[in-house]
Amino acid sequence: MFLDPDVTRYIHVKAMTGDHHTVGKLLLINPQEVHSTNGRLTVPPIFYSCRYGHLDVCIVLLQFGANIHEQVQGWTPLFEACAGNHIKVVTWLLDHGVDPSASLRFSRMTPLMHAARRGLLIVCKVLVERGADMWAKSIDGKMAINFCDESLIGMSACKAFLETEMKRYMMRKAWFSMWTSSPITVERDVLSSVFEKLPKDLFIELVSYI
Repeated sequence: MFLDPDVTRYIHVKAMTGDHHTVGKLLLINPQEVHSTNGRLTVPPIFYSCRYGHLDVCIVLLQFGANIHEQVQGWTPLFEACAGNHIKVVTWLLDHGVDPSASLRFSRMTPLMHAARRGLLIVCKVLVERGADMWAKSIDGKMAINFCDESLIGMSACKAFLETEMKRYMMRKAWFSMWTSSPITVERDVLSSVFEKLPKDLFIELVSYI
């Protein structure tokens, strides 16, 4: 199918600048352009709308069939949104079924690793809240928390957040493991005796993570 280079470039430019009205009008005439690449514009328009945080354009492109799960040249729309610290676009992509833990083919980098490397605390929080795998490892064996050390901005905040969330996960896992391995008929006084033996600070911390 022939794609007009001028139309392709124009749609990409309008996706970059956030002109969703023009993008919509052009796609009504040339719907195939939603997947177009041309020359230096080596990724479809959805990548540019995510990169620059234009949610209205993202919505229009999805209506015309844009692939928000696509990986092109080792990059995805979610990575673009995370890189730009565009919380609304990140949330929108996750709402529409994008996997928060989907890794890049060659580096096995995840969006959470990328956000941690850039010190983007809010993006990290959104990804973790939506189920991002904090234990995933890149091709060089690093988890997201290890990438915090590469960030010059927001390093301590991101690292503290991930440490807390990883600790919370382990506490929950230990709690459920202990609970499920115990007979259901355990008497209340037996459970009470177990809790009484726990240090107060540990008990408070455990309960706060349930």
